[in-house]
Amino acid sequence: MMNKFIGSAIMVALLTVFSQASEAQDFKPYIGLGTGLFAVQLKINDPLVGSAEQRNPTVGGFIKAGVDVKKYFGGELRVGLTGNPSTDWGAGLPIGGGLVTLVPSTVSTKITDFFSYFGKVQYPFDDSFKVYALLGGTTAKFSSSLSIGGFNFAGDATKTGFSYGGGVEYKVVDTVSVGIEWIEYWTDVTLDTETKGSFRGISATVNMSF
Repeated sequence: MMNKFIGSAIMVALLTVFSQASEAQDFKPYIGLGTGLFAVQLKINDPLVGSAEQRNPTVGGFIKAGVDVKKYFGGELRVGLTGNPSTDWGAGLPIGGGLVTLVPSTVSTKITDFFSYFGKVQYPFDDSFKVYALLGGTTAKFSSSLSIGGFNFAGDATKTGFSYGGGVEYKVVDTVSVGIEWIEYWTDVTLDTETKGSFRGISATVNMSF
């Protein structure tokens, strides 16, 4: 079911923008790299004992490939990962089922890998500078672990969430551009009955067009 959803989303996003062009010269493919700061957030909500959350900055990166269609449209795919930020908690962290930790604990989270698919709307101010907006989805593997009293507990969840963001791009030479962007990849995606995950990133990018 998940693979069908991903495939359908990609086809809808890319076919929508590709339908805007009918001639080969209207397509301008590109590849690129991005790296920057990501915020990975875990929310824990136990209705019996309360809630807690962490949002720590970490490094992350991705590779991407896409195509610009004429001047104003495009589509893009990207894959990436983040680091593994952690938070030290005192006693009393909710762990589910009405239970809390009785000794200090450490919670670590990371996006083991993510796959994003976007439709793109852009506006070129001139031949060198443009702004763009991205709208689509991200399928990611959210990994979390709890270290408490010398014992470690880990869990993974692969989920899909709505993604959006935008950025600016400046052409250095005819085929190379640099930019900066902000993307909200996930917002409060349900991981299980008592936890939710979010992540976002601000990244510098380098792109090569063909």
